[in-house]
Amino acid sequence: MEINDDLIKQWEPKINKMLQNTFVIGLDRDDIAQELRIAIVKAAQGYNEDKGVLFHTYLHTAMVNTIRTLIYKAERQLKSASLDTTFGEDNSFSYTETLEDETSTLMDDTEFDMLLSSAKLNETEQDFLRLRIE
Repeated sequence: MEINDDLIKQWEPKINKMLQNTFVIGLDRDDIAQELRIAIVKAAQGYNEDKGVLFHTYLHTAMVNTIRTLIYKAERQLKSASLDTTFGEDNSFSYTETLEDETSTLMDDTEFDMLLSSAKLNETEQDFLRLRIE
């Protein structure tokens, strides 16, 4: 199978369709679309028509697996975050010095809201984090 720009353009409607129902914390639509384009190239490289599977089926599976992997990685990153976590300008997590003392107090709601707003997250991501923390 020939890998070129036409291959990506051919499957762009499928990418857009998959993006309609996909949300990954920390990634915007363009990031997810780019990951799906990479999945198209990898699928084209790994596709073997002798296996008796249509390329569309093979590609769909590769794209779904790509989205699942992105969601899994985002959830792992979120689970490893604590209230001692701060967010960098690029929305990446960075860890501050944690208090191992059990008598330490958790931040109050106002501090948590300030942390979320400084992280430049959209409302859905902020709501998700609030629910996850609760």
